[in-house]
Amino acid sequence: MKPLCFLARLLCFFLLSACSQQPPAEVSAVPSAPPPPPGSIDRTDSTCRAELRRAHADAQRGQLTYFLFRRARYADDLDTFLRRYGLRFRYNPMNCTLEDLCYAHYMDSVIARGHGPAFLDRLKQKADQRFLSAWPTRNYWYWDLDVPPRGRVEDVEAYVTAHLPRPRGWDTRPELGLFGELAERQYLFATLTVDRTGQLGSIRFPADRPGNVKATNRRFLPAIQREIRRLIRTAGPWQAGQLAGHAVSATLYVDVTLNPEQMPRTPDARNNQ
Repeated sequence: MKPLCFLARLLCFFLLSACSQQPPAEVSAVPSAPPPPPGSIDRTDSTCRAELRRAHADAQRGQLTYFLFRRARYADDLDTFLRRYGLRFRYNPMNCTLEDLCYAHYMDSVIARGHGPAFLDRLKQKADQRFLSAWPTRNYWYWDLDVPPRGRVEDVEAYVTAHLPRPRGWDTRPELGLFGELAERQYLFATLTVDRTGQLGSIRFPADRPGNVKATNRRFLPAIQREIRRLIRTAGPWQAGQLAGHAVSATLYVDVTLNPEQMPRTPDARNNQ
């Protein structure tokens, strides 16, 4: 019996050794996360899987980011509240390419686990309340208001475009694109601010939105800008914008088309000084 016992023990020893030396199970390349709602992300897509891996790595480093892919008037206030919890914020309401969608889904899952499933919704409500309560001192963008500021004319952009004369020497030749098509229209952006009392404030041409003017016509920009300012002032008197029943200060964009076919052909001496 002793040889049999010895053989049995030896067999158990080899079996246990083999089991203990098995390689660990392969870890999935896609980090675990709650299953997404139907149609939200495609975990079989290589780009999506790469975003999930990147999100997992950032989460491991404690770098959590909340993404908002739709327009929200309270975005700046939400950013302020998220920072108090050590969370980053990315606001991209024009995400046509769906970039970072899988990354954002993973981050939402991690944030919900750490702060609770209703955390983000509560924070958004709080941010919107702050947005509304700031009306006595905040200057808003007109697209966030219930009623934007209004002048004497209903459409300020059309009014300025229709009354802006073409300077003498304006290059009327059509500019062609790479393949012979007509290039983008010529235009300028202006901003104007109307305060809570309906007073017209500053009229500016923002450097970050310079518009599009042909190189041969750029020498006329100072004169054209002076004329645009004059026309905006004549579009008053102005009424303040409205938000939640309050008169508020707000800024408007005015998109002025400079295409020759949409500009009056009568020269104006004011633009030639």
